[in-house]
Amino acid sequence: MKVCKGCGAILQTEDNKKEGFVRSLEYEYCLNCFSIKHYNKPLVEISRVHFPIVKDKGLVVYLISVFHLNVLFKYDLKKFYPDNDIILLINKVDLLPMTVNFDVLTSEIKKEAAVNHIKLLEVMPISALKGKYLEIFLETITHYGHKNVYFVGLQNSGKSTLINRIAQHLEKEEVALTSKFPGLTQGNISFKYNNQTLIDTPGVFEGGFISDYLPYEEFNKLIINKRVKPVNYNLDPHQSIIVGGFLIVSFIKGDKTNFTFYLGNINLHRTKYENVYSVFEKHKGELFKPTVEEKLEKRFMKLEESSKYTISLFDLGYLVVKGPITLELYAPKGANIILKKGSYHGL
Repeated sequence: MKVCKGCGAILQTEDNKKEGFVRSLEYEYCLNCFSIKHYNKPLVEISRVHFPIVKDKGLVVYLISVFHLNVLFKYDLKKFYPDNDIILLINKVDLLPMTVNFDVLTSEIKKEAAVNHIKLLEVMPISALKGKYLEIFLETITHYGHKNVYFVGLQNSGKSTLINRIAQHLEKEEVALTSKFPGLTQGNISFKYNNQTLIDTPGVFEGGFISDYLPYEEFNKLIINKRVKPVNYNLDPHQSIIVGGFLIVSFIKGDKTNFTFYLGNINLHRTKYENVYSVFEKHKGELFKPTVEEKLEKRFMKLEESSKYTISLFDLGYLVVKGPITLELYAPKGANIILKKGSYHGL
């Protein structure tokens, strides 16, 4: 069986609606990967897969983006990998503000893992894109000496980018096709590193991320690709912040406090709560964009204690705010907006 050089799917010529379709088995890339590689345009829907099966006692490297931290302990990894050692790798650290100390950040996450009864060999930062901390990571997996090393993570966590960065470090050619289009990897893609085999697995689907609500051409523009600069608003009650054309955060009750957004290429607009919905409806698609087709609905968050809270906004970034306050959010149904008490170091 021949597999696609880009996504790992088994190449086939029978059905152009299924993964791995090629017009001829002489081709190296399936039609979808070819379109992404040359035209940056996917031809298939996002692959919705769960945690991949690991059939041996190899090392599992759970790669997670710094913008997915609020779902970090949503899944019990030991349920999926009871016989495997696990390293947690925090990717895209180059996008965090300079105020973040990664030693403190990883220490905080280790403590959080212990509270959740999750045993990890290591918690390590990395930038797959820039190769920062790559050599330390490679030395670590060599030290533990597992025959097979499986890279597991949510879609768009950067697994394929990391695999290619390792290949480049070893002066090998590109191993996997990378793109901001989630769910690109369809099958296992592997290559040798010293006496170990490194295996890139399909990304785990997490519902409620921005790719659920916007076409690729739109959400691609919102994905953070440079260091985040915090945007601060000192808000009084009954004020609102409109985020693009798909989210409204309103301060309903509490004392005047600071709202700090850590987002990428998204316009923010401050207005009075009494006018926010009429203003939003009047200007969405023009001043407020991109907009989503999904109907938006209200939800409330009550931050009861006098401490910081972190709210993940889809997979686009964070809002950090101090309680006690009450918030009203207007967002698409099922949007992955998660409240967490406390804030990560430097945010």
